[in-house]
Amino acid sequence: MNSSLRVTPEEHELETKQAELARLQTALAQKELDLTTLRAELRAFEARYWHALGARFIERDALKAQIASAKRERTARTSAPSESGVDPASQAHEPPGGRLLEDAKDSFHPTDTLKRLFRELAKLVHPDLATSRADRERRNGLMAEVNRAFEDGDEARLRNILEEWQTSPERVEGEGVGAELIRTIRKIHQVKLRLEKIDEALHELTRSEWYGLKQKYDEALTQGRDLLLEAAQALDAEIAELRSQLQKRTRSARTPSPAPRDRTWSGRGREWAGPRPRALVVEDQPQTRELIRRTLAVADFDVDVASDAVSAVQSLRLRTYDLLTIELKVSGGDGLSIIREAKHLKKNIAVVIMTAHPSEISAIEAINLGVAGYLTKPFKVAQVITAVVTALLRSGWTEHSVHGASGITARRAASS
Repeated sequence: MNSSLRVTPEEHELETKQAELARLQTALAQKELDLTTLRAELRAFEARYWHALGARFIERDALKAQIASAKRERTARTSAPSESGVDPASQAHEPPGGRLLEDAKDSFHPTDTLKRLFRELAKLVHPDLATSRADRERRNGLMAEVNRAFEDGDEARLRNILEEWQTSPERVEGEGVGAELIRTIRKIHQVKLRLEKIDEALHELTRSEWYGLKQKYDEALTQGRDLLLEAAQALDAEIAELRSQLQKRTRSARTPSPAPRDRTWSGRGREWAGPRPRALVVEDQPQTRELIRRTLAVADFDVDVASDAVSAVQSLRLRTYDLLTIELKVSGGDGLSIIREAKHLKKNIAVVIMTAHPSEISAIEAINLGVAGYLTKPFKVAQVITAVVTALLRSGWTEHSVHGASGITARRAASS
């Protein structure tokens, strides 16, 4: 037998590992498809859900807030004030809502371990060590991720980045069977890790509330029932009853409510001191854009919308807005540039970021830009009102009482 054709143990092992890698890559492609499909199906169902019920939830909750306000006003007229002189029902509170910038840390104290991990990674992945344009781009992305993890104080994420770098196939130098075998083993390791992460993501999605709702909805469809239609009809009946209750209370009121003071927003169903607040919604996804628009419209905002950066800037230059809600990634530009333009045109415009890309901006950057609220998608309809009301207050609006669609009641001293 020709010894030159004999397969060495290393070559045999390489062939075995390459075959294993091929099988794993096939399995990974299917898993990626499964995960992407499930996420898309859940997003589509969530959009259908809010399209069918979102505005109804907002109107129902707004009516409940008005009825509660009418009850408090009637009680205030017929009861003696409390000893403290403060109406307990009007104390500021925020129900569970979006992640607002008030939650951001006001100090940063990195641990020694955090600093050590950062220094070690900076030595390994810094873009100045790149040997090619592609390598520099990869290092730039990794360094940005390292910086975010350090700012967040996330030691676990820094360790993961370090491990991924050290075990990366691209870090193996040299040619020949030995080097290729090591690279193949590392690729197998990467694929297995990704498969584990996909399994975790699928498990979490199948345990989510949206998955459970979708399962019930799909099962009902097989029985000829549309649960969203049924829920919409039930909400319509509840809204009609609440409207009737509110009309009765309005007719029975002995005295009208005091008019709000200048530049006061008192929410749906109250008097306005001047024009209602005007909002610009910048969102490239049609369903999300319409949901936010309808939510704000039900809460008595005048609402304009923009689907891209160019139309957003044009709207900002043509009209004066009190509120800007914005997705950070929009076609034709970036959200941060739009925020800067809005702040340049009107310093005290209230800005609420509503984004699916939270890593695009840090809390410190947002504060420096004057952002007053921050919601990470997906969010609930009531969270939108909570965030925008809080943003208006932080941006200089004074109010006697704000009753948003989520039932928010806040009190703040009027400016002189």
